[in-house]
Amino acid sequence: MLSQRAVLATENDVRYIYYLAPWRLEEWMARFNEQSQLLRPEAGDRSGAEALRDFVHRLATQKGFEDVREWYVILRAQDAARKGETLAPIFSDQWGRYYAVYRLR
Repeated sequence: MLSQRAVLATENDVRYIYYLAPWRLEEWMARFNEQSQLLRPEAGDRSGAEALRDFVHRLATQKGFEDVREWYVILRAQDAARKGETLAPIFSDQWGRYYAVYRLR
């Protein structure tokens, strides 16, 4: 959060949404479910990166996300390797063996 990057939805968020903003629970569930499907595509689905990019482009036009300049995703290294031009790898000696950070283009 200190990096001023958007964290869309994690499983731990549901308690806070449920108690503090229950009227947003349906919106959060839809976003979480779509995000989960995009980050864990079916075996052999090679269109995942493009679908992820489309998801981010839709979010970028919504209220609350208009100031986000760059979008990143953390993927299993074995899945990300085949994503192609949509994802730009962010290299570091600190990560990359099991998970990799990518900037969405």
